[in-house]
Amino acid sequence: MIKHQIVHDTRAKGTAASSFGAGFTLCVDEHSSTDYIFNWLKVKSLFGGAIETLSIIAHGRSMIVDGRKRGGFGVSLGRDGLTSDNVGDWEKIRGLCRYIVFNSCAMADTTGTDITTDGKFLCATLAYYTRSIVIASDTIQQYEWSSDGSPLDLGAWEGTVYYFRPDGKYGILMGPRKKLKSMAGSYEAVSGVRL
Repeated sequence: MIKHQIVHDTRAKGTAASSFGAGFTLCVDEHSSTDYIFNWLKVKSLFGGAIETLSIIAHGRSMIVDGRKRGGFGVSLGRDGLTSDNVGDWEKIRGLCRYIVFNSCAMADTTGTDITTDGKFLCATLAYYTRSIVIASDTIQQYEWSSDGSPLDLGAWEGTVYYFRPDGKYGILMGPRKKLKSMAGSYEAVSGVRL
């Protein structure tokens, strides 16, 4: 089993380096297709087995709603992103990862009643299609990065962090200001949430 893989959309500034080595991070940009990401993960798993934790570092899609920056509109990951319109494509990596952790702003936010503004529904749908436990926050995240190539520091999660299981059940993993470490230098395997 592969302990940890990272997919880093480089529009989120900084260097995302796995503590397990350079081969455990895939950097993508606005030109990278979702199929490119999926194929990379499939090749990695062919040689190393299933992936325990896949960390996604990418900007959450947000906008100003009632004077506040809100999310729940998906994630800017590669050319295609992840939205309610294309979440079904993630079935291509069904069963490949035990956990998918989104280090993204407000992925699990619910801005409105429409399906396209419900981040919790998007996370639950993603969990269903991938058969993975999806972990995401409902709040804009803060992180520190340096241009010297040192790994970015995600620090403590902001807001409430939710888990979404493939069977449709979800809950709160942790509340504000509690740490869930998922990056190099502070990486720990996700625990406490079972399939």
